[in-house]
Amino acid sequence: MNFTSPATNRRRRGTTVADLLVAATLLAAMMTTVMTITLRSGRLRQQTRQHQLALDELSNQLERILSLDATARDDAIRDLKPSEHLVNSLPGCTLAAKVEDSERIVLSLNWDRTINSTPVILTGWLDPTDQQESQP
Repeated sequence: MNFTSPATNRRRRGTTVADLLVAATLLAAMMTTVMTITLRSGRLRQQTRQHQLALDELSNQLERILSLDATARDDAIRDLKPSEHLVNSLPGCTLAAKVEDSERIVLSLNWDRTINSTPVILTGWLDPTDQQESQP
């Protein structure tokens, strides 16, 4: 048997509704925060993956170019293009190379990103003994 008065029951029901409103508000705020963090971390993971692909491509290309002799190196730099895997993975990717001061090769890779960013750049130094041997 319940020995509480009807006035006490009404007061408890009012407190419960207020508690539910506070809990619902807190739950909605927490869900919004969690969704925002989840979306941002997903974008960050994607950008990190794309950046790692770009670095892998640049290091592979640079290693290949540096292993060539001087005349083949010039041809390779002129005919440089990104790998098919990279073209499929990074939208609008462009790969460029230039030789600076006859002692280093600078490769840069850029692709379409949601934010404006600088290209990923990798520099490799040429072996000076290889250049002296190729000159008459």
